[in-house]
Amino acid sequence: LVAFGHGFQMIVQSYENVWTALAPAGYVVALPITGGELFPNHGDFGADLSFVIEKMRAESANPASFLHQKLSGRAAVMGHSMGGGASFLAADANATIDALAVMAPANTNPSSITAAGGITVPTLIFSGTKDCVASASQHQLPMYNASASTCKTYVSITGASHCQFGVNNTICNLGEIFCGSAGISRATQHAVVNGLLVPWLDGVLKTDWQRWQTFQGTLAVGSGFTAQQACPVNPAPPPACANGADDDGDGNADF
Repeated sequence: LVAFGHGFQMIVQSYENVWTALAPAGYVVALPITGGELFPNHGDFGADLSFVIEKMRAESANPASFLHQKLSGRAAVMGHSMGGGASFLAADANATIDALAVMAPANTNPSSITAAGGITVPTLIFSGTKDCVASASQHQLPMYNASASTCKTYVSITGASHCQFGVNNTICNLGEIFCGSAGISRATQHAVVNGLLVPWLDGVLKTDWQRWQTFQGTLAVGSGFTAQQACPVNPAPPPACANGADDDGDGNADF
């Protein structure tokens, strides 16, 4: 399960690219439509993201729901811009959230940078080098540096802009009117995000060791982005048949 928080004054349809990438990969994506006020309460929006996760889990346990027994129970909170900052607030407040992945998150009130210090779950943060709305130096990097995650990854996409993390949106475009053009196309930016996000989610939420290896391999190549990582705890450890140890005591390592 993924709960996704929208950006300031942006409608959830602006993130069609997110659900079209994740739903075919086996994820239920929930996008709350609250937080659309001119002066939204960031704490409330973070609580909404947490609430949606709990309600969706309840639906999976409800025999009358079309989601009955469809969810594993594991969930990630995601978001863009304001919704990314609110995702930090949700993950800090709800210890049952298993992962955090955000696109160009913006600092919120209360501070998502401060909230990052209380989050230990695996965390993936995307930023863009052409983002003049929520700059990496003021928003994403402080969140990454403050994070207490046992496995955190920061990805800076070369030429990526703030608004191109979603589909074309007039309101977001107005916020970038003095930013100049992005250095890459929207499709290219989405491809870079999806090429990392989907295997990361597979590794973290499904504990799929092979998909985690795919994520790490793509991260190491660094095509179109730079990255940094601090990951002392592997969220998808290798199975007994691939961990280099003689687990069954037969004198042979792995199979």
